[in-house]
This record gives sequence, C-alpha cells and structure tokens, in this order.
Amino acid sequence: MIGWSISGLLCPPVFENGEKTAIDVKNLSTGESRRLAGLVDGTIGEVATDHWNFDPDVLKWGSQVLSKIQVCDLLVVDELGPLEFYRRQGWVEAFDVLNKGDYRLAVVVIRPELLDEARNIWPRASVCSLNEPLVVDL
Repeated sequence: MIGWSISGLLCPPVFENGEKTAIDVKNLSTGESRRLAGLVDGTIGEVATDHWNFDPDVLKWGSQVLSKIQVCDLLVVDELGPLEFYRRQGWVEAFDVLNKGDYRLAVVVIRPELLDEARNIWPRASVCSLNEPLVVDL
C-alpha cells in the first residue's frame, strides 16, 4: 500500500508479564499514541466497562481525530464495541465517517456479538473473521 493515505485509530493492547493490563490508541495519520484505558482496579471511572477504565480526555482526543478525517485510501477503526453501539460513547464519530464513505477501503474491528448490529447499519460490508491468530510469513 505504498502511497496510500491511512487514517483512523488503532488500539494495541499493552501486556505486562503476559497479562493484558492496558489499551493504547494510535492516530494512524500522525503516529501519536496515548494510553486509552487501564484495568478496573476497584475504582470505576467516568467511562468504564466491566474490565476497563477509559480516560475521558483520550476518548475526546480520539473522537476529534475521527471527526477531522477527510478523504483517505485506508480508514481503520479499532474498535467499535459496546461503548459505541449501546452507550453512544467512545468512537461514535466513526459511524459518520464510515457512512460518509470518503475512503477506498475501511477496516473496522467489531466484536462477534455486535456483528448483527453492524450488519444492520452497513448491510453491504464484508466480514472477515479472525478466529485464529493470523500469521504472515514475509
């Protein structure tokens, strides 16, 4: 994809001693990264799930990144989950960006249990299921 413009957010996990302890978020246009969430440690934050306390300032930053996306070749949104579909928090701007369609290709990470909701919104989308680790030998 040499020469393609890439926009969006990628949320790599953070592991310590083999355990997932946090989630980072990376702006794919600039390379800037921030800590998005940490494990719930007994104190529930302003935006939280059963496992994660999300940093509201980083959620706002990511939302601004998404809202500023113009035309691009590859749009990545990692991920749209319960916060977005059920609570209208998190990366909700991604819905507008995806519906606008100003990209050649979009890759959106969605949990299997939310695929029916996603298919209702984007009935023409293709689903690629990664049930096993993907290994690429270059």
